[in-house]
Amino acid sequence: MGNNLSGSGSTALIGHFDSLIIFTMVLVIPLVDRQTVSPRICMTVEPTIEQKGYRFFLDRYLLGQPDAPQNSEQLAAYASGPDALQNVMVAVGLAGLSNTQGDKAMNVLSRQKYTDALRQTSQLIAAKPTKPGAVMFPVRAVITLALFEIVQGGGSKLSTGTANIHIHGAIALLRGVLPIRTAPAGGVRGILQLMFSLFIPSQLTETPLPAVFFEALEFCKPALPRVSFDNYLNSTISLKAWRLVFKQHTPFMSKRATSPQEAVFQGKYHAYSEIWGARLWNHLRWARILVIQKLLDVNNECPISGSVMLPKPRRDQCYSTAVRMAEDTITSTPSHWHHPMLDQASAKKFAAGGKGGSGGVGLPALLWHLKIAGCAPGVPPEYWDWTYNLIQVVWKNMGMHHALALAEVMEGHRAGLEQQAIDRILKKEDEDW
Repeated sequence: MGNNLSGSGSTALIGHFDSLIIFTMVLVIPLVDRQTVSPRICMTVEPTIEQKGYRFFLDRYLLGQPDAPQNSEQLAAYASGPDALQNVMVAVGLAGLSNTQGDKAMNVLSRQKYTDALRQTSQLIAAKPTKPGAVMFPVRAVITLALFEIVQGGGSKLSTGTANIHIHGAIALLRGVLPIRTAPAGGVRGILQLMFSLFIPSQLTETPLPAVFFEALEFCKPALPRVSFDNYLNSTISLKAWRLVFKQHTPFMSKRATSPQEAVFQGKYHAYSEIWGARLWNHLRWARILVIQKLLDVNNECPISGSVMLPKPRRDQCYSTAVRMAEDTITSTPSHWHHPMLDQASAKKFAAGGKGGSGGVGLPALLWHLKIAGCAPGVPPEYWDWTYNLIQVVWKNMGMHHALALAEVMEGHRAGLEQQAIDRILKKEDEDW
């Protein structure tokens, strides 16, 4: 997928427009008065640095994703939005482009556009929009500000921490305008997705979940299915029970594919009805792996008491479950992200479609889920290899610094495992000696 917008998402979107000239104007002249500039002239003019950043954002972070805008109306939410949204899209695009090209000047400009967008978004919020349609502009801007931190950030902990500030703001904005208690369950999905994204930095930084998470949970609870919350939102109920709920409400099928192995793990993929369900499943799988990892850690640190609490049959079951959850997480990847090696038809077949047109905002969470899957206890080496290589592709293709940071964490994990194996060999040799 290159800057000529030849990617699968871009090609598919073109078919939804009545006029290719309108589409070209959206891509090439986003930050000028489109009513006073001839599209015929603009198509022959070398784009500015800002326009290159805007186009990079559209190509890599919006149109080339399973949850890309599907029609002109959805794209208009981005293309004709306020200056805050325009500037933050340019900021993200320039940050990613500068990372792929190593252009420091472009990186400086991305920070300037981010600062402008931050100020303009504050003004949008200060205007206190009350209609759901109007509030989506500042919400999209706030979420994209968080995405900038992930793309441009200097490390997984630093970028996640600053992104959290924007996530909190987006939750507060949505809570202030959505009629939660009268809307159908779909009306709270945006808030819930933001809430789920808070799990990852909490686990990453080993800090408790913020109060806003539990406040939003109570706020959303009346609009959610009774079976989910009344019966299963209790810490004493196992995560296995959640799996039964998911199978009932968001089922999926495992299918075979002949696509490149680099894009489709072991020739298998999952068919989900929508991206919402696909993300829910990965959050569950991630949580189960983490719980198992904690159990095994305690068992290793306290082998005597651990052998009583976690006997060998149960311990073996933990390993097999972790491997299964890791495999499912990795197998689901084509539903969340289009690998550049996939052609348009394959990418469309694998995609878990969405209605929000949010593009790649779910990618940072997917990468963290993949990192956990690749480093899960008991997984074969090829799991680590596949996830590591895919995360590297994201870094090189999209310039998302979060991907580079996670790849480095994975390298440390493998080095640690190798060192543990060496220590065990040396210990055995000492005992034999």
